[in-house]
Amino acid sequence: MRAAAGSSRAEKNKSMSSCRGLVNHSLYCAKVLLDAWKRDLEAQHVGASVLQDAYQPGLKHHLGCAYGYLLLEGAGHTEAPAHAPLTIADLPDPAQGKVLPLTVQAMGREEEGILTPLYLALESRGKGIVRSHSINLAAPLNGPDYGDWHKVHAFLQASASAIRDVLDEC
Repeated sequence: MRAAAGSSRAEKNKSMSSCRGLVNHSLYCAKVLLDAWKRDLEAQHVGASVLQDAYQPGLKHHLGCAYGYLLLEGAGHTEAPAHAPLTIADLPDPAQGKVLPLTVQAMGREEEGILTPLYLALESRGKGIVRSHSINLAAPLNGPDYGDWHKVHAFLQASASAIRDVLDEC
């Protein structure tokens, strides 16, 4: 009962948050995970495939949230809904007579480009992420690796800056 109440409170607080704040928070959490993953890769105490399995779920979540709330922020929404859109197609329609800003449209075109790892990850939600059917921890990597996630993070950081520059000019 207590967990449900805490979860409900977290959802309520999230729904009253700003899109910009949630983008910042999500990007920061993703950066923390990326930095830890890089340290662990460099230490070579654990196999790369195990690290990939360990870090990907958190990165999927945080970068997915960052992208969704950044789409909303760029489209002019200030208050964040409880759940971020997954794709540009999931954005609410712009107000009559308005169009999506070019920066948001450009970001959406990257869903099949640099953001592809994010979508591969989002498709696997709830299906369980299985690297292989082998217990061989030295098995080859499947799916996005550290470099792929780092590129997604860098793209979202740059997109946030570009969107905010445009919004600040208005």
